[in-house]
Amino acid sequence: VIPGKYGFIAQLNEGRHLKKRPTEFRVDRVLQPFDPSKFNFTRVGQEEVLFRFEEDTGSEDHHAIQFFLNPHVSASASPSVIAIN
Repeated sequence: VIPGKYGFIAQLNEGRHLKKRPTEFRVDRVLQPFDPSKFNFTRVGQEEVLFRFEEDTGSEDHHAIQFFLNPHVSASASPSVIAIN
């Protein structure tokens, strides 16, 4: 546990750099051709799914989803998902 207000937990994985498999994509390019043989959503186990996007059905519950252009993020008040693109 790292001393301080939040009590973050740090973990040292000795030898990880020796056991890590090589990166399969270029790190100098953001947009790369999609290769379905390397990643496929249909191979993800249901226990691994954290959330899913669904089409808006036009229901009255459309206020449940909100987008904040510049949200204030702090330890006590933060959105459930922060997407950085």
